[in-house]
Amino acid sequence: MFLLGYDIGSSSVKASVVDAESGRVLASAFYPETEAPIISRKAGWAEQEPEKWMEYMKAATA
Repeated sequence: MFLLGYDIGSSSVKASVVDAESGRVLASAFYPETEAPIISRKAGWAEQEPEKWMEYMKAATA
C-alpha cells in the first residue's frame, strides 16, 4: 500500500508518496518553486489566500 501525504506550509506545499510497509519515500515534489506570496495589508499582518493552497496542492501532486 502507498500513502500520499501533504505538508502545507507558508512558503510551499509538499507532496510525498510513501511505501507504507517500508516507510520509504518513493516520490516527493513541492510547489511553487519560489516562496509563495504573503499578503501584508498592515504592519505586522501576514496572510495568504487559501484558494492558492489548493492550487499548489494540485500542482505538487501532478
